[in-house]
Amino acid sequence: MSGTASGATVFGAGVLSIASGGVASDTVISSGGTEIVSMGGLADPNVVSSGGTMIVSSGGTADGTIVLTSGALLVSN
Repeated sequence: MSGTASGATVFGAGVLSIASGGVASDTVISSGGTEIVSMGGLADPNVVSSGGTMIVSSGGTADGTIVLTSGALLVSN
């Protein structure tokens, strides 16, 4: 199975989770929002702006991601 989130905005304690086969494109994560990309998930392209957090865990892919001032991109294995 696969799903796509395109053009989403995540903020204010919102969470977008992309798992195996899922794709998030043209997404903006800001001010308290979190995007989690796990095994088999793809975020391409995305913008992490002030106060936003993107977490890419083992097997996840973030391609073309832009991190702006005070945004955070965390990559783990």
